[in-house]
Parts: sequence; structure tokens; C-alpha cells
Amino acid sequence: MTKTAGSEERYPRIGRSRLGNLIHVALLLVMAMIVAGCGGAESEGDTAAEPEETAAAEEEEPEETEATQAELQKVTLRADWFLSAVHAPFFVAQDEGWYEEVGLEVEYGEGEGSSSTVQLVGAKRDDFGYATAEAVIRGIAEGADITYVANVLPQFGLCVAVLADSGIESAEDLVGKTIGNEADGTTTAMFEPYLKSAGIDPADVEQVFVDGQALLTGLPTGQFDAIGAIAYSEPAKMEAEFDIDVDCLRYSDHEADVMGHGIVVHNDTLRDNPEMVVGFVQATMRGFEALVDDPDTAINTIRSMVDDDSALPEQAVAVANMEDWSDLRDMPEVEGKPMGYIDEGLLQKTVDLLRKYKDLQWEGDLSDVYTNEFVED
Repeated sequence: MTKTAGSEERYPRIGRSRLGNLIHVALLLVMAMIVAGCGGAESEGDTAAEPEETAAAEEEEPEETEATQAELQKVTLRADWFLSAVHAPFFVAQDEGWYEEVGLEVEYGEGEGSSSTVQLVGAKRDDFGYATAEAVIRGIAEGADITYVANVLPQFGLCVAVLADSGIESAEDLVGKTIGNEADGTTTAMFEPYLKSAGIDPADVEQVFVDGQALLTGLPTGQFDAIGAIAYSEPAKMEAEFDIDVDCLRYSDHEADVMGHGIVVHNDTLRDNPEMVVGFVQATMRGFEALVDDPDTAINTIRSMVDDDSALPEQAVAVANMEDWSDLRDMPEVEGKPMGYIDEGLLQKTVDLLRKYKDLQWEGDLSDVYTNEFVED
């Protein structure tokens, strides 16, 4: 499978379902029985050897045939970050055989932020990427020949996480405080726009940049007064791990939230193999629908398919995170629309925010950024 620097190869290749493997084993056993039946009467010595041979056949690891290998097209998927519950849909799509149904064998790779994922897809080092709309827009502005082909989160859920008893109740209370943020990523990219939209000079707030794990420990231990976070992720993790109460100051309170994650692909892939793109997108959207319908089962699926699930929070926390994630989809702009639908108005709002607060120097048309062509009606 695809690996990122410093990561372990923990995740299975996505493409062949367990059902397919079981059918393959069954066929091998049936063939063995037929051969044994055709052999007629056997000597006592042959009969004594039969159980060992049968046991060996049962223990033999089934292998994919050359025909099966030829039927499945290998593609790569680059996630936005390290493994988390929100990545469960990709594993559900594998486990249910939905990728295999559309002729795909998908290799899953961890990411190092949406911006990095966009760069990898833009350089054709990965076929598909799971990234934020903000990162896709900035990538296109910088010359990446890519298109956003599906969105699963119409608003990101960006927030500033604070201890409930800290006395910080609004953006104005952040003045003079120390805020922990990651060095890169959408949370950090949109923090200053959040402050500016609330009428606060970013110079009046001290930012300290650390890695993700340091953020999770920095708030409970008092190293930071607040941290940049995602509403459906870090707050619940910290509450469970440190037995604390965490509140979130939403970027959306000051209209500074942006469109969340979706699927990005290189334009050469769109032109050369649109059937493969529509197959991947629709199989993946089935996975996200399964996550919304039954987060507990979806998360258990990902746990059963990785060798090390230590990156995932305990089940109750993970389920709560995904219920919060699903709540972010409750927006009138996408009501009644299929999973993956990209609302042009929300995408335009993200572009406007980047132009106003992040000096986005891009005057292209939104039709160059996204398409709903590959999302099922």
C-alpha cells in the first residue's frame, strides 16, 4: 500500500472484499472434494493420508487468480491526515465489495494535511485525494490541474477549543491569550480570517505552532489558553482522555467557516478515464452514507481491517465524533441532494473568504474548480 514518510504499513489494500475471498476458498474446497470423489476406492495408506492433505488445503492462503487481478484496476487514494473515524467510509466500501463491484483495487495512504494531499494529486503521484475545498482552491490558484468531484461535508466545523471553566466565551476573549495551532492545515489557515471577521487584530493573539498530539495535551495541561480544532474531533477526544469539559467557539459564528472535505482528482484522469472516476466516487459515497446511517458499525469495520487501531479513540468517543460530523451536514443548501453534491454557493463563499482574508490571487471561474457530474443523482 501507499505509505507516507514515517508511517507504518498498517492498512490493507482496498479492493477485494472478504466475501470474494470466502467464495474463493469455497471453490477450492469443492474442487478438492470432486477430485477425491473421482479417485474411487483408495488403499488404507491413501485413506490415512487424506485428513492431512485436506487440512493443508484448508490452511492454504487463497490467492487471487491472474484473471481477477487483470479485472481490477489499481488506483491510489491519499487521505488528508492520519487514520481517524472519518476515514471509515473508505474501508466500508472495501469490506462491502463496492470498489470491487466497479472494477477497482484501491490502495489507501495516510496524508500529512489537505494541502499536501492536493499537491500529490496535482503531481499525479496519487489518483484520488481526500481534502478540504479550501486546499483544493488554493492548489488550483497555484497551478494544480485538478478538480473537486465530490464533497461530503458542506461546512468544515472549524472552531477554537477552550476549557469550559476558562472564562473564554467569545472571540473577543482571545485577546492577549496563547493559542496553539498546527503549522499547516485548514484550521490554521482560517484562524486569522476568523479573528479578523470578529474584529480582532491577529497581532493581539499569540500563536504557537506544534504538532497535533501536542495540541491535545497542551490545552488540558495549561500550556495553551485555547487551540485550533475541528468540532467533531479534538474536543471529544480531550474530554474522554483528560476528564475535562471543553467548549467550542465556532468559526461559523463569524462566517469564517469553509466547505469541508471531499474528493479531488487530476484533470488528466477525468479526461482519460471518466468511468473509473464515477465508479470510485459512487462507491465511496456509498461508504459515507453507511457512516451516516450507522456510525458504530462503520467504525467497527475500520477497526477490524487494520492491524493497529490505536490512532482511533475509544468506540463511544469515535461514534460521538461521527454523530457530530453528521450534524454538520444538516444544511439547507444540500438538503435532498445526493451524498457528494457540491453546492456552488457554499463553494463561492469559501472562495470569497480566501480572497478577503488570505489574499487569494485567483480570478478563475468556479466551473474550473468543481463538477457534480460524477455524483449519483
